[in-house]
Amino acid sequence: MGDVLRSTSLLKPLKKKYPRRCIHWLSDPASRAILKKNPEIAFLHLRSASTQKNLRRFPFELVLNMDEEPAACALFHTLRFERWIGATLDENGQRHYTPESAPYFQMGILGRDPDASLATANRLKRANTQSYQRLWGGILQLDLSRYPQDYASFLPIPARALSFARGWAREHGLTRRGAPTVGVNLGCGRRWISRQPSLTRCEEIIRAILKETEFRVLLLGGPEEKERNGKIAKNLRSHPRFTRTPTDLSLEQFFAVCRLCDSLLTTDTLAMHVAVALRKGVVTLFGPTAHQETELYGRGVHLGSPEPCACTYLPKCTQPRHCMDQIPTSAILQALRRYT
Repeated sequence: MGDVLRSTSLLKPLKKKYPRRCIHWLSDPASRAILKKNPEIAFLHLRSASTQKNLRRFPFELVLNMDEEPAACALFHTLRFERWIGATLDENGQRHYTPESAPYFQMGILGRDPDASLATANRLKRANTQSYQRLWGGILQLDLSRYPQDYASFLPIPARALSFARGWAREHGLTRRGAPTVGVNLGCGRRWISRQPSLTRCEEIIRAILKETEFRVLLLGGPEEKERNGKIAKNLRSHPRFTRTPTDLSLEQFFAVCRLCDSLLTTDTLAMHVAVALRKGVVTLFGPTAHQETELYGRGVHLGSPEPCACTYLPKCTQPRHCMDQIPTSAILQALRRYT
C-alpha cells in the first residue's frame, strides 16, 4: 500500500502529458481507501475475476504496470493496448520488463543474474541516486522541470475518519496545548522484519524521546503490530506523555490519527508514505532498503546505520549485529527536533 500511495504522485504529471485522456487505475481492494477520492482517477478498478473481464473491453492507448508481482503481470498481459510500459510476461509466461522501464526494474527481482542471484540488482540499487518519482518520471518522459513540487502524493481522509480521530484525541487528552506530538511507527509487519529495530531498541528510542525532549509520543501500528506494540508499551504506558494507539483501526482512521501528529518517526513502511502525503515532518530509519528512492520533499531526513548493511532486501536479517539497531539515538533526537 505504501507503493500505491507514493505512485499517486505521478497522476498529475501524467494528466499534464495526456490532458485529453482519462486514467484507469487497477489495484488490490485493500488500497481502495487510498485511491477512491483521487480526482485524477476517472475509473478505479478493484482486482477480481470480473474486473479482468471488464478491462478487456477498453482499448487503452497506454498500459503502465509498475508492479512486478506475477498476478499483476498476468492480468495486464491480457489487455488491449497500443503501448505498454513496465512489467509483463514473455511468450513463455516468464516475467520481464519493457526496455524503457529498465532503470527501475533492473534494481529488483526482475533484474536477477543468470545464476538467479540479485548481486547486480542490489549493486545497482545501492548506486542509484534517484527517487521513485524521478525514476518513473524519466521512464514515462514526464515533465520534470518542476520536480518535486508537481510530484506530490495525494491522500484523502473522509470526514467521518477525521471526526473519529478528534474524538479519540479528546478522550486521551491530546487536544490540550502543550508538547508537540511525534507519531512513532517502528514496525514493518511480518513480511519485512529486517526493516524494523528490535523490541529492546524501540523501547530505548521512545524512552530517549520522552526523557530528553518535551515531545508527546503516539505509538502507531497496524494489526500485525498488535503484539509487538503491546510489548513495547508495557513499561511505558504510565508515562504522562506516552499513548499507544489502537492497532485495529481502519485505514482511513489510521490516516486520520497520523494527521494528529506534528511529525512521524518511522521505518520503511506505509506510515512513512502517509507522513509524506500528509506533509508532516518525517524521520525515517533505513537499513536493508534504499533510502534514495524515497522523496521527502524537504520535510524530513533519512537515517541509516553507520555500518554497511549486508542483508539487502532479505526479509530477515542474517547478521549478528542488526543494522537497524545501530542508528544512533542522538541522530534521531536531533532530527526530530529539526522536523517537528
